[in-house]
Amino acid sequence: MSDDYWACSARHLTTNLHHQVGTCKMGPPSDPHAVVSPQLKVYGVLGLRVVDASIIPRIPAAHPNALVLMIGEKAADMIKAEWESNLTKRDISRKV
Repeated sequence: MSDDYWACSARHLTTNLHHQVGTCKMGPPSDPHAVVSPQLKVYGVLGLRVVDASIIPRIPAAHPNALVLMIGEKAADMIKAEWESNLTKRDISRKV
């Protein structure tokens, strides 16, 4: 339990507890720095969405767990709505 022990321990056994957010900017297609659309779709990559803390624009003052769960729920709702819309369009086109 010497000073050398604690210095070594601090160098090797610690980790940061920062919650990384904001690495995939959400924005309109006209924004050159935006990575994902408001529907969480990655620009230029068909069929890929980003549904995690990276779309949060600012680091929250609290743990981001609730925000990430909310993002996941909203993404699930958007995906289901898109699928239902596509199924409805297919059904209409088959009847014609």
